[in-house]
Amino acid sequence: MAMLECYFDDSGTHDGSPIVTWGGLFGTTAQWDYLDKRWRALLSDPLPEANKRPLRQFHLSHCAALDGEFADYKRAESDRVRYLFRRIIADSKLESYAYSVSTSDYDELVRGRARAYFGSAEKLAITGCLAKALVRANQRREDFVSVTFDSGRMTPEIRSHADYVQKEYEGPSVLISIGQMPVANLTALQAADTIATESFWSAKARLKEGHAEHSAHLLSLLREVDVIQGYIMEREHIKALLKMYRLNPNRSARFELEPA
Repeated sequence: MAMLECYFDDSGTHDGSPIVTWGGLFGTTAQWDYLDKRWRALLSDPLPEANKRPLRQFHLSHCAALDGEFADYKRAESDRVRYLFRRIIADSKLESYAYSVSTSDYDELVRGRARAYFGSAEKLAITGCLAKALVRANQRREDFVSVTFDSGRMTPEIRSHADYVQKEYEGPSVLISIGQMPVANLTALQAADTIATESFWSAKARLKEGHAEHSAHLLSLLREVDVIQGYIMEREHIKALLKMYRLNPNRSARFELEPA
């Protein structure tokens, strides 16, 4: 029996963020075992040539900011270890997906009954990832699919929605679980953090500067990972979503599981 294991983490969920992103990776147990073994080895000995201490976890934003466990790293060392972890993701042949929502536009436009129906911008982003996971499991003809999120962001709203989806979902692939774990405890979620954070930074630059130019690190990731996809829900997309809702406000909540 084949199973698709999916792991997602968040970025931009802090107060005042102009955009919220959830992103992560899909793959088989064998692919995740491959990543876990190499990820743990790199955590244990990240840069032997520079005598760096073992890392408790790889946290991309800390690595890029040179703080936390990376406070004693030089920029070249930070870039090097960032590349090494990214290389593990690429070599594992996992698929990647990220879903971003412009929170400023969403909070301005989605109000009243529509807000009660769709929930927060973060719920929409996490729903987009969940929908993609279920769609990809069916497309790949996997027998089972499991989804694991960062437990640090399992708000009552998101937990309630996850419970609803697990109860109501019907598809060729059996959804066996929607779970949660701390990022520090699971290498798969640390890898998902890399996808979410890189995607958040890219989406934020797009909304702020009006272009889709990616960082050198994200461009490298795009070149190296076989299947990497993302979606940014901007103002015009939110308006289209609201128009569809107003045309049929009684449509089944299953509408939310349709892929972006």
